[in-house]
Amino acid sequence: MPTFRLVFGCLALSFALLVSSDGKDEQKIKQTPIISTPVESGVNMYSVYCASCHGQDGKGMGPAAGAMTRPPADLTKLAAKNNGQFPAFSLMNTLGVMPGGTQAHGSQDMPVWGNIFRDSGQGAVAVQLRIYNLTRHIESIQDPPLVVGKVKVEKPQPVYAHQINPASGAAMYRAYCASCHGANGSGKGPVASTLKHGAADITLLARNNGGRFPSEQVEQILGMNPGAEAHGSKEMPVWGNVFRAEREPRTTVLQRISNLTNYLKSLQVR
Repeated sequence: MPTFRLVFGCLALSFALLVSSDGKDEQKIKQTPIISTPVESGVNMYSVYCASCHGQDGKGMGPAAGAMTRPPADLTKLAAKNNGQFPAFSLMNTLGVMPGGTQAHGSQDMPVWGNIFRDSGQGAVAVQLRIYNLTRHIESIQDPPLVVGKVKVEKPQPVYAHQINPASGAAMYRAYCASCHGANGSGKGPVASTLKHGAADITLLARNNGGRFPSEQVEQILGMNPGAEAHGSKEMPVWGNVFRAEREPRTTVLQRISNLTNYLKSLQVR
């Protein structure tokens, strides 16, 4: 897949942007806080976060476009420029799906929306679903239209790590894991299709490890040890870091990881 670069230049989140086409007439872009925009509505999020620069139709002619150092991209042509394949994974990277990711901008004009979503105080699952649903809306406006299957998207309320009981592995799994790995762990969650390599079937961890569940390895992947290699892949959040970012005590973070690991163990196929 060719390297995907996307030029964004809209920031209608934290301030009202004033732009002028002739230096006299100004158009004010309405402020809309992230948290007030439904996580399940890609259409609404696009209108709030993207349309001011890219235009409501996605063709790059929004009211703020003239203020950009480079013209905003025509988002309706992303697939056409990528040999007819919509670059969903690259777009999610550009939107900042991975904290601190190396490919978080199309250009310096573009806000790293993933970081902005995280700064709003919502949980990591809500952030991922925002980016997923926004990506799906942009996929829907491609010209020529793409033939895509209907994608079922869950509609969770914003989730904070500290709101989920650390003693309940099942509750934590639903909040932090099910969006990618599915409710039963089979790897078919609503976000899985946007991942470059899909989501793992975590019910097979023991079977693939000679019949023994790899508890220590899973705890490591979940971020048991701060600063250590903690990913199964770069697409997977380091949940230990997410839990620590909520400023919970170390004992609570370790309890979360241990109980979540034990719940994953309970999902294993016999």
